[in-house]
Amino acid sequence: MSAITAAIRKSGRLSTKTAISYKEKKIPKISKPRISKKVVVQKDQKTSKATKVNNKKGKTERVKAEKVQVEKIKIIEYSNSPSASFDLSEGSHLKDAVNHFKKHDPKLAAYLDEETLAKFRNKLSRTSGVNAFRSLASAIIYQQIHGKAAAAIEAKFINLFDTQDDDTLDGDWYPSPDDVLGKSIEELRTAGLSARKAEYLQCLAQKFNDRSIIPENFVNMSDDEIAKQLIQVKGVGQWTVDMFLMQDLNHSDILPLSDLAIRKGVAKHFDLAMPTDKKKVFPLPHHMVELTDIWRPYRTVASWLIWRSLDIKVTGS
Repeated sequence: MSAITAAIRKSGRLSTKTAISYKEKKIPKISKPRISKKVVVQKDQKTSKATKVNNKKGKTERVKAEKVQVEKIKIIEYSNSPSASFDLSEGSHLKDAVNHFKKHDPKLAAYLDEETLAKFRNKLSRTSGVNAFRSLASAIIYQQIHGKAAAAIEAKFINLFDTQDDDTLDGDWYPSPDDVLGKSIEELRTAGLSARKAEYLQCLAQKFNDRSIIPENFVNMSDDEIAKQLIQVKGVGQWTVDMFLMQDLNHSDILPLSDLAIRKGVAKHFDLAMPTDKKKVFPLPHHMVELTDIWRPYRTVASWLIWRSLDIKVTGS
């Protein structure tokens, strides 16, 4: 009996020990791996957040870029869209312009006195656009140079082409595209031209020579169509095109959006807050187009009056 009892007691002790042993095996299951996982997760979360921020920033920048691009396209389409542009020197267009400004912008019309009109008529009579190559070549020479210095360089440029005929070298003579192509870049530079401008002049001459630019067709082309032909020339940008359309073809409805004086004049005329910082941030192009819509189809006259009010002289003035 005592042996049986002893066996039962022994079995109970073994059972208890086994249970304790099982529980002790569970104890080593501590949270070290979990801590490691949490750290990894936190890093992943940080990386994920950084990625999200970068993605968001990239998306925002793309959206902004797309908006700017769309805005630019709209501005170009609106400002260069074929309007009722015509030759201001013909018929009663100048008189009609005066009446238009008296009705739609009396503040600007105040500048249109008899003296101003006489000067504008004289200006129109002097800019016939007969020699388109000369006008564009001159515009390239005058780019980013003081008027007197540019005039001296242009005179030397003309004198490079000695025809041995004094009667030919009068005030109306100008080298042809063939003449310019007959000179090297180095020869053109002896007139005081930069290497870049010499290259631009040869590019212009080549476009005229291969009929990429056909000036006799300008009379039947819109402002935008003419611009597309001219801008393919190196060194000819929208400002140069605008000056050509205004001063040589006498087109009536040109607003040079890239001209700093025009931007400043528009801000002043429409009583906009003038910038005080050194960056001189003036109205954006689309704001200028909206504000000056009341000047259509005589924005060329308005631009000239803005220059005159600010005492600004442009090439050919």
